[in-house]
This record gives sequence, structure tokens and C-alpha cells, in this order.
Amino acid sequence: MLRLATLSVTNAIEAEFSRCFTVLWTKLDRPLQIGLAISGGVDSMALAGLCNQYKSVQNGQPQFTAFVIDHDIRQNSAAEAAATAQELQRLGNSPNVTGSGSLDS
Repeated sequence: MLRLATLSVTNAIEAEFSRCFTVLWTKLDRPLQIGLAISGGVDSMALAGLCNQYKSVQNGQPQFTAFVIDHDIRQNSAAEAAATAQELQRLGNSPNVTGSGSLDS
């Protein structure tokens, strides 16, 4: 029963995201390129997944580009950024990883 409830919530979230995004996207007269800042946390990974799913049912438009920053603040930040990029690739995105201390003051 829990799995059925989870699927219902997931379907409702996907449907609402699609509805809202379509309203915004259709107001533009040109192809759209959208950048996503992806940290690897559950919220940004969920956003990447929703965007990828939306694109798959909209004939590949709009284009989403995922950006992952290796901020070099934590000791394992390079590994975290690489793991995030690998998961984004698995989801069908083409991530751009930048950084290795690029945010130093």
C-alpha cells in the first residue's frame, strides 16, 4: 500500500511540474536552454530528474544543462562532484563539472 501511495504522490508531483513548466515555457517564442545548478543533494537531483523527464516527453526541448561545482571546501569535494556528474549522466543529462577550488577567496 505504501508503494502505491508513493507512486501516486510521485505522479502528482511530475504532473504539476509539467503543467507549471509548460505554462512558463510556452510563453517564449524560441528554443530554450536552461542551466541547472546541481549539488548532488536530493532536491537538486530530483529537479534534474524532473527536467530530464519533461524533456523526454517534449521532443527534446527545452535543453537542460547541469552544472556541478567542485568547490574544494570539503576534503572529498572532487569525489562528490564526480559522483554527482556520473549520476546525472545515468539520468540522461550531460553535466559540466567546474571548480577544484574555483570559489577560493
